[in-house]
Amino acid sequence: MKKTFDICKVILFCAILYACAWSETQTNLEVLEQQYYAIFSEILSEICIADSQCFVEQPENGTSYAWLVNKQLYKVLKESGVRQIYTQKQSDNFMHVTYKTVAQIISYDKINNKQLKRIIDTEIYLHIADAHKRVVTNEHIKKTYTDTVQKSQIQTIENIHFTFTKGEQKKSWFSAIYEPLIVTTVTGLIIFLFYSYRSQ
Repeated sequence: MKKTFDICKVILFCAILYACAWSETQTNLEVLEQQYYAIFSEILSEICIADSQCFVEQPENGTSYAWLVNKQLYKVLKESGVRQIYTQKQSDNFMHVTYKTVAQIISYDKINNKQLKRIIDTEIYLHIADAHKRVVTNEHIKKTYTDTVQKSQIQTIENIHFTFTKGEQKKSWFSAIYEPLIVTTVTGLIIFLFYSYRSQ
């Protein structure tokens, strides 16, 4: 009886650990927010911002996730001492910030039948000129996030309302090379057997 009780405790403990690990898995949207925040923080922490007002020029070719990037940029700017942020040019005497999203890629690599390696790449180009039009920074920053997720978690970590949170599942080396070869071979064999049967 005691042995059965101990086994039940072990099973319950494992179930709790599994549930905690599941709940701690960040969504793709949360990871992207952290990535952009980290990029802007890294760049802005290296420069001295003397201007309390700035104009943020919006990219000409906007993306569906521009609001997400803007949100993190504005957050970091305010943390750096900027009091007022404008999206329409008010004056030439403001700090001028220009950015462009170079890349945002979410992909999954197969580890086994149940697990995937999640890879989230983000890259930003950022140009900042001060109120005197002197270039403060002009650089590209790239961040890569990787972790392991369960296949069954995909619908949970992706957001159906934001298509940019959907990832692409990469085919394994075997699938990429041998699956097309197998399909071609089987198709050729069927055609051969069909014409062989007709010629009899």
